[in-house]
Amino acid sequence: MIQPNQDPVTDLAHRLIEREANDASRPFMVSGHPFLKQRHDRLVRSCFYYTVMITPRVTALYDNWDKGGMCDLTPHELRAIWKTPRLLLELGVTFEDLQAGTALPGDSSVSPPDWDLDALNNWICPIENE
Repeated sequence: MIQPNQDPVTDLAHRLIEREANDASRPFMVSGHPFLKQRHDRLVRSCFYYTVMITPRVTALYDNWDKGGMCDLTPHELRAIWKTPRLLLELGVTFEDLQAGTALPGDSSVSPPDWDLDALNNWICPIENE
């Protein structure tokens, strides 16, 4: 559940990370990313290991796979992608509410991503046990 005075975009980022990376640590996140200019149509939260980018069309979770430091935002770091309209509709919020910081996503769970790139990568290039 969202904590008082907590940023709703950060809360959503934590929920996506917990769902897809099975990481419930709720890391400290900053607004934006050093490689990206601020834009009104893109919400970004970054920490060491993860970046979540939300646009009106897609929401992407990047994971640097324990490399350390911030994600480079390269294709191999893409872990999962959601269609933003469906994701936000299920949470009962709008992109505009997220932009304004007034969204209250509540307790509903986050649905599976539309494209689970981690699962796809494991299917294409399975990691074999040593």
